[in-house]
Amino acid sequence: MRIHALSANNLTEDLAAGRVTAQEQALYLALSFCLWTIPYYLYLIPPSITEGPFYWGLWGMEFFLVILFNITGVLFCLRKCRIEPGKNFLIFFSCLYLPVSLWTLALVWGSFHLVTTVPHVLLRNGLLPDWFPTFPWLVSPRPFDVLRFFAYIGTIFVIFLRVGEHIERISDLQESANNGVQATPASGRA
Repeated sequence: MRIHALSANNLTEDLAAGRVTAQEQALYLALSFCLWTIPYYLYLIPPSITEGPFYWGLWGMEFFLVILFNITGVLFCLRKCRIEPGKNFLIFFSCLYLPVSLWTLALVWGSFHLVTTVPHVLLRNGLLPDWFPTFPWLVSPRPFDVLRFFAYIGTIFVIFLRVGEHIERISDLQESANNGVQATPASGRA
């Protein structure tokens, strides 16, 4: 069993060539669920820390954008699947979601904590020099929550964008490997 949890490019090639078994597809899907569960239980994706009207306004915008990005992101990825989307889309999407999410979550939330948590700990322990700039999110919860908001929304946006690009690459690889394979009318490209 070959799982490419760290390489969306290698997985893309295997999916295009039809080398991913049903058992491996199920494993990719299960690992994707686990991947998104871990950051919440380890508090890598922090909760909002503001209160009052600002919290509810930011929460409402985040809720709306999460729903919007999930719906439009799935439809975007579906449009990228040009070869038998009724047969291939869910397989490609569920498999690619793991490596793309893994790298995106690591980069976005690693960067987030590098500019929020690390300076905060250093500042709290008196380990920052006097010349070090004070970031607004180190002294106020509102800038922290706005930064968190953009990190969370940006994560979702980037994941769908990258999954869609890989699905389109699979379609390109399948079309080039077999000249008899044509885009289907359901894909909108025929």
